[in-house]
Amino acid sequence: CFKMAQLTKLDWVTHDGYPIWSIDAHPDGRIFATGGADSKAKIWSLPADLNQDIETDDQSKCLKVLSNHNKSVNCVKWSKDGNFLATCSDDNTVQISHIVDGEWELKCVMRGHGADVSDIAWSPDSTKLASCSMDNLVLLWDVESGTMIKKLRGHEGMVKGVAWDPIGRYLASVADDSSMIIWRLSDFGIEVKETGPFQDAVDSTFFKRLSWSPDGAYVVTAGGTKQNKYVAPVLRRSDWTYNKDFVGHDKPVVVARWNPGVFKQEDSEEPFLCCALGGQDKVVSIWCTHKTRSLLLLKNFFMQSVLDLSWSNDGFKLLMCSADGTAGIVVLSPESLGERVPQSNVDNVLLQLYGDISTELGPGNIIEDPAQLNLEKKLREKQKKAKEKKKSLSNRIKPTPIAPGGEVRTLTPKPLEDGNRESSYKKNAKNPMAEMIDVISEELGDEDSLTDDEMSVSDEYMSKDAEIISTSRIGFDSDSNSQTINTPSGMIQQKVTTLPTGQIKITPQLMGGDKEEVRTITPRRLNKKRKAPGNFDNSQTKRQKIRGSNFEMNIHLEAPTVQKRLVKDITIFDLHQTRKIEIISEQNNSIIRCVDDNLELWKDSIKSPVITTTANQYAIAAGCTNGDLYIYSLCGRRLFPCISLGPLPIFDLQCASNLPLLMCIGCNGYMWVWNVIKKKLVIKVSLEPLLGKGDRIVLSELSDEGKIIVITSNGMGFVYSEEMDCWMRVADDNYRKSDYNSNLLNSWSKNSGILNKTQLTANETSSVSLTNMVTLSESERLIETISHLENQIASSIVMNSKSEYKRWLEIYVTKLTNEANTEKLTELCEEFLGFPHVREDDTNALWNPKILGISKRETLKGLLLIISQNRSLQRLTNRIHSELESIGVN
Repeated sequence: CFKMAQLTKLDWVTHDGYPIWSIDAHPDGRIFATGGADSKAKIWSLPADLNQDIETDDQSKCLKVLSNHNKSVNCVKWSKDGNFLATCSDDNTVQISHIVDGEWELKCVMRGHGADVSDIAWSPDSTKLASCSMDNLVLLWDVESGTMIKKLRGHEGMVKGVAWDPIGRYLASVADDSSMIIWRLSDFGIEVKETGPFQDAVDSTFFKRLSWSPDGAYVVTAGGTKQNKYVAPVLRRSDWTYNKDFVGHDKPVVVARWNPGVFKQEDSEEPFLCCALGGQDKVVSIWCTHKTRSLLLLKNFFMQSVLDLSWSNDGFKLLMCSADGTAGIVVLSPESLGERVPQSNVDNVLLQLYGDISTELGPGNIIEDPAQLNLEKKLREKQKKAKEKKKSLSNRIKPTPIAPGGEVRTLTPKPLEDGNRESSYKKNAKNPMAEMIDVISEELGDEDSLTDDEMSVSDEYMSKDAEIISTSRIGFDSDSNSQTINTPSGMIQQKVTTLPTGQIKITPQLMGGDKEEVRTITPRRLNKKRKAPGNFDNSQTKRQKIRGSNFEMNIHLEAPTVQKRLVKDITIFDLHQTRKIEIISEQNNSIIRCVDDNLELWKDSIKSPVITTTANQYAIAAGCTNGDLYIYSLCGRRLFPCISLGPLPIFDLQCASNLPLLMCIGCNGYMWVWNVIKKKLVIKVSLEPLLGKGDRIVLSELSDEGKIIVITSNGMGFVYSEEMDCWMRVADDNYRKSDYNSNLLNSWSKNSGILNKTQLTANETSSVSLTNMVTLSESERLIETISHLENQIASSIVMNSKSEYKRWLEIYVTKLTNEANTEKLTELCEEFLGFPHVREDDTNALWNPKILGISKRETLKGLLLIISQNRSLQRLTNRIHSELESIGVN
């Protein structure tokens, strides 16, 4: 029967000779991902026919290279629905990538670990992620927002493996402190801490990848020892006892992976499970729970340690990768493995065993008031609608991998087959498969049918009775005879590094001219830096008295260089037309002309060199070296006499795209904003408070909302508040250590608001490097994170950015909820609730019922759903909920 097993070396899968740390198959089985020591994650197509000729063009199989990490990529994992790829790295980050409009984009970067992140695991519903690190922590993340849900503390050594219970109620992790912990997700407490199979372990591995069985009944992990033998310990869910092992490897087991399927033989109705192991002895073994011997042993296929394994969703393909920088695949047939039990039947039985498997997050499970349950129900309904909307959008995502031979195939990521659990289940329904599947929960744990001795198979016994496949390392053909190569035995070389905490990190290592100058002026948006202004020679003193002001200016901005030709496009929205303004400057004279399709509409002469210009559908402006400003209508009429702002030059001109506002900055550091239709001054303000010694204006912007934005060369961004009559700093490097410093900014780049754009642009100009996260205590980091979120909310209000305000407010409330910060949540809720007797239409009340045009009380309803996730806050939730109901807000 084992002749039906096909073994193939995937020679075209490479990370330029570096070790391949991780490999994971996509749920649809047509692509897979790898992560390597070259700091890259790669996505590959998997040919349906592995016997076909291997193409010489590797790009036909490598669909995408993700280079967002700057250190080794230790783990890659597809979400259960196939829509996201998670990666983790030695750069201390976890990253989520996905496809948007046919292109791979970075969704978010999750920062929170203080050392290398070694392993990651997805929740069954693909909404959450767990990560573990050399900083002894396990972190839980919300994928949609990129926010941290919880830090799990319990290990006293480097955590090297994490796995999410398929039922969704527990999380398992294993560390170098000789322990495996089962965490409760209901209150994040420790259910059990098992140390037995790890007490005698003397060898350490960089990874200890563990796995849950598909029925959630067992956890198998790596790195165990028993009676001086290397084992893969098995922990039983029913009573959390350890009394089973997979035994047979000569060196420590690095990775253990349960097959996602449940199988049965043709001549038997008894179901069984399948598990694959990989170790430092370069061996891959495959086991079935209904047999006491291994199903398959793979030796001499890799030259160094096996680092990761991944089953395809159908359960018949096993992907493998090694520290020698190669990857391979084993394809099993139904004749050799067995017939797979339909997933719908398995799901029905799991529903009977475990009931509703939806995960409840938040500490505390005692319900003090029925209102708490109502809020939790509303939250689930809201999340379901959001998930359905997200699913409808994801159905339109179709990456197009190239199949061998050049044929283009369309790939649509699809979710796992989990059936319709609620609709197909009836409490007293009789399922002919139920009794058969029930045996799964007893298969490994039944002392009478499977003893410790039967599970512990010695190497001699395996060599005698089990099938051993040996192949050459290069050019293996499944139809040719097997060839054995004798390779040196022993563990791979390792690099030992001492962490700041004093712990030891073990990393596996390999063995081994005259043309006329033309400058086109386009509207300066926030995603483009302004070029550094040129030099301007002026004999005037830098300290001068400004007309109409009551203070003296102490700054002098360098004027732009005079260009021979300036070109500016004007978009006329009402007429759907685009015209061109052209300015030719020669000596002390400039010609300004308006052109439409090479037809000159009008022309004028200015008796001074023009150095900057701007235009919109309301006006055209030109600024000169002597401080003169000329403003025209679209037809070339002078709307004002020459506006004299000299003697210093005009530094910059900007106009709002759809408002009749014109902004002018003089080299004297003064700024004016006029309404050119009403012919009225709107703002007159100095830039002196923004500039320190040696600082420059990098970008100045008049936003579509009429907000003045200035970014300086020291990486700071400012907005002028008309209400407060002062500058407010909305971008700086004060929150480098915040959990939300950068993980959300880039993910919003496509549809981001003005605040996000301002901060991204300011960040590009900053020369300050990131602070070492390890040196920051948890309490200090929490304080900075909360301050950062509060600053983002306040900045969104100042910049009149409604969408960003709502987004940051939700993240802020989620963070306070996770930290159970009752004081700040109470103050926030009462601020949004206002005085219960005040109507929202009462304009004379001191309390403003709206913020940025949004109803505070309606917003509070949504915030209560977030707060309700933490049952320790239910007294606050119930009180605010009751007061909202009393004033008719349901």
